[in-house]
Amino acid sequence: MVGKTGFMERYLIKKVYQLLHLILLMKTKTILLFFIIVSCSDNVDQITIADKPDTNFKNQHYVSNREPLVPSSLIKLPVGSIEPDGWLLEYLKRQKNGLTGNLVDISQWLQKKDNAWLSEKGEGEWGWEEVPYWLKGYANIGYILNDEAMISEAKVWLEGAIELYKKIGVEITEENRSAYNLSKIDPKDKKQIHTLSLLKKTVKWVREINPSQPITTGIYAWDTDWATISDLSELDQFIINSSDIISFHSYASKEEVLEKVKQLKNYNRPLLCTEYIAREHKSTFEDVLPIFYENKIGAYNWGFVSGKTNTIYPWKSWDSTYTEPPNKWHHDIFYQNGEPFSNDEIELIKKLTSTANK
Repeated sequence: MVGKTGFMERYLIKKVYQLLHLILLMKTKTILLFFIIVSCSDNVDQITIADKPDTNFKNQHYVSNREPLVPSSLIKLPVGSIEPDGWLLEYLKRQKNGLTGNLVDISQWLQKKDNAWLSEKGEGEWGWEEVPYWLKGYANIGYILNDEAMISEAKVWLEGAIELYKKIGVEITEENRSAYNLSKIDPKDKKQIHTLSLLKKTVKWVREINPSQPITTGIYAWDTDWATISDLSELDQFIINSSDIISFHSYASKEEVLEKVKQLKNYNRPLLCTEYIAREHKSTFEDVLPIFYENKIGAYNWGFVSGKTNTIYPWKSWDSTYTEPPNKWHHDIFYQNGEPFSNDEIELIKKLTSTANK
């Protein structure tokens, strides 16, 4: 519902709207909820209904997207703004008492000794991959539950990361970039060793339950020749040998995709491309999808509707400023109103997918 000040969300707008009453109408196997919400503002003389919250203005009360990003329809409240109760409280407690709350005592990646996150130079045996995924949820739960032990543990990692960022991150510029060898911080060879160890266990667990569906792991090194398995890394050899379907991704041009397909056909297994479409890099529906069609390769592209992830912008937008959408979208197919970015693309997709299984 929208008033003169913008969209209403119970916790976002302070003292603007007041919930007058809630009518619960119950019939046989039917429950209807009616929310009657009236604005407290003297300047609003009517109530209007919107399909979704208005994004034509920026919420001034909380941090939101900066231009040129589209304002968020709904904004996540700062941690601690809401006190959980009922099933939500029980859920958070179970997370605390379960794997999330105890991972620090289980995972080798979270041991503090020789951990890259807590090192002054960002170096260490235990490094970059797992900590941020775990820490975001762990710290949020700790602060929401006001759990002193979890907050204390979270601060160790948060403060360590901030100090590390100050030393190896914030000062890196184009002028001094060459002085930082980031491959030493997280070398790929170590990544592959740890990945292979865990992947072997994962495949073993999956095979033990005799799955009814085929399994696959995406090829790790996308920038190498895949034709001869003995020339691949130990990790990629295991990936190919343990996969019922060989999956890969490619944001390459038509010529490169044709070569990759030729290489992968050596293994005589179904093929599945799990990522493609980067229009400015010549990875397009027009060039690539017919190749997949002709070779009976399953495929799904990155992106669908242009939305809050803003993947219509190219990879270089990570460190470049865009004041308007690019003429050639990076990913995605549709505008938010359902209109296609390219009618020709849609017609091609419809034509090929409609005849693929005939």
